[in-house]
Amino acid sequence: MISDAISTRTLVMGMVHSDGTLIADDLYAVGDAGGFTSHQIRLCLARLVAEGTLEQTGRGRKALFELTLAGRRELEPEVEFVRMAFDQDHGLAPWDGNWHLATFALGEDRRAERNTLREQLTILGGSLGSGVYICANNWDGLVLALTEELGITESVSLAVASTLRVGGESDPTRVARRLWAIDEIAQHWQQFIHRHRDTVERLQRAIERISSDELPGLLADAIALIVAFDACMRHDPLLPHELLPKDWPGSSGRGLLLRGATAIELLRQQTDLPALFSRYDDVLERANRLASARPGDQ
Repeated sequence: MISDAISTRTLVMGMVHSDGTLIADDLYAVGDAGGFTSHQIRLCLARLVAEGTLEQTGRGRKALFELTLAGRRELEPEVEFVRMAFDQDHGLAPWDGNWHLATFALGEDRRAERNTLREQLTILGGSLGSGVYICANNWDGLVLALTEELGITESVSLAVASTLRVGGESDPTRVARRLWAIDEIAQHWQQFIHRHRDTVERLQRAIERISSDELPGLLADAIALIVAFDACMRHDPLLPHELLPKDWPGSSGRGLLLRGATAIELLRQQTDLPALFSRYDDVLERANRLASARPGDQ
């Protein structure tokens, strides 16, 4: 059961469309296929509304939910990160040789904002310790947008360094290994590929021939695929390829996800399969164009 592997919140947030809306009827249909009870989903929706992540119009399965500003802040960095990952895979985001740093000073009266910022900086990059955070990619735009929304821009400092020495090591690839668990990240991607290669093949075969009886199983497969992909992305700081070993499995894992997502989209067009993780639709459409283009066209 998918419900044994992911939280109800992950499922709910995964069903938010790219325009920030969530259709309750679609969510309950996906939840049923994944082993979630209606009670679990209702409670989760109520919590998300109460905490200010979603706003609700209507009731029951006819309800429509929409992300608030806080909800968009939770999801938008993930979308930008996925877009950047595919750009890196196609050589469109080469490393500029700089390390990007951030630090902040927030008191106990801004604890909530401090925790949110710390969490997002850790996801986007990593920590050097002593309240200094680091990213190998230019994260200034994302960090500034986040701090503006949190109302803490004046408390945050950003810097760029062309040379970084960590534990006496200054070679960029060795610095990256000191700061991030690269072998562990690679293992996450390898496991993703191993566990979900057959899932993608099932989804691709279903495009040619599908019965209504197969839909619940395919829906569960699709949920498992995209949730596992999200988990890999959350563990991956998306280091530039110049800092990674050759044949990096993250690229292969994203290629597998792209094939699966393409099959899911075709199945959507043929059946009443609900939209899954559609916040990635624009990103995946662009990635498909990049993948199909000849090298000279990119």
